[in-house]
Amino acid sequence: GYQYLHALVTLPLTRIYLFALCFLALFHWAHRFRYTLYDGLQIKHLNELIFVCCYGGAIFGTALAGYLLWNFH
Repeated sequence: GYQYLHALVTLPLTRIYLFALCFLALFHWAHRFRYTLYDGLQIKHLNELIFVCCYGGAIFGTALAGYLLWNFH
């Protein structure tokens, strides 16, 4: 139930695992989405913008996940 999950997420090792899971998922998404835009929409001429948006979003999401996990009570 809720109390079990709450107790589990308060453990530091679980927080590290969840942070790593978010990190890997977001950067995997950024990489796949970047090449989907390049190959699927044929917009390789916007290389720098796509790179910054995709990986910037992954960095922002990872930082947000870290902040939320760090401040979870």
